[in-house]
Amino acid sequence: MEKQLCTTSDWIEFNDSTTELRHRSPHVLLGVTRTFRINAKAYELLGEPKAVRFLFDVGRSRIGIRAESPEKPHAFPVKRNQSGRTVLVRGALFCNKYGIKPDTTVDFQDVRQDSEGTLLLDLTTAKAYRTFRGR
Repeated sequence: MEKQLCTTSDWIEFNDSTTELRHRSPHVLLGVTRTFRINAKAYELLGEPKAVRFLFDVGRSRIGIRAESPEKPHAFPVKRNQSGRTVLVRGALFCNKYGIKPDTTVDFQDVRQDSEGTLLLDLTTAKAYRTFRGR
């Protein structure tokens, strides 16, 4: 039996580069271990500090991240990820205090900075972060 080639295809070419866009815009992930992963652009907006301070806006369900002196008692140290493209901040104490317990990685795609230099992470617009890895 001879194979028939399909000659009718309605291919649409994909031209977006989401990966490149992620590197150009500020972006933060919050994992189930309550570790914040801050991309290079967001870290640059913070001024590339050695430590940060967390804030919580109860009325608007927003997390704030602000640069802080590492000597301050409420400072959380920033650690560079092994890949070098992101930094990590362990925020379990902060998240536990305010009942932030993600059951999957939370993706803050619309990270903004206020006039005081605080990164604003809106819990009401955050999405579940999904990765698909073939094996």
